[in-house]
Amino acid sequence: MASWALPVLTAIREVCEGSVGSVRTVVSDTMLSGLHTGMADARKATLALVKPRFDVQPVAWGKHVSTPSVKGTVAIREIQLNLLVSYHLEITDDLNQAEKEAIRATVFNNAETIRQALTFPGNLTQTASATSTGLVSGLLEEIGEFKVIREDFAAHILDTSQAFRGLVQLTTAIT
Repeated sequence: MASWALPVLTAIREVCEGSVGSVRTVVSDTMLSGLHTGMADARKATLALVKPRFDVQPVAWGKHVSTPSVKGTVAIREIQLNLLVSYHLEITDDLNQAEKEAIRATVFNNAETIRQALTFPGNLTQTASATSTGLVSGLLEEIGEFKVIREDFAAHILDTSQAFRGLVQLTTAIT
């Protein structure tokens, strides 16, 4: 059976990189993929030096209440994921409050742009190679709030997290 999750994760990455989406899109090269859980701070800060880096981290999936109770070919699954983004903090000894506020404003602006892109209907309908994601309405729903999970000027890292969920309609063959 082909992976239903790969097109979903690919489309999310592509929207965040600015390569797919039709309305409320992320500007290309706003951020890049390549972040990994457990990555050393020095490596993370180096990768995020040019552009913020992100990772789409699936955290849960399961049967949705709308899945038909009769065994058949259609199933609806709910997937929950976190979008983790790391920013490089360029630090100088004379970093002033206005510069810190400008960095934080960029982080919050990017988070809002990403939220709008991932939650707009149709932006996640398919990948750049036209593979269907199966996401209902081609969107995710934001759950919880955007969080700055770490701001460490000594390590040159600012990490954020946004939580989303989506419904995926799966059609499977009966064998």
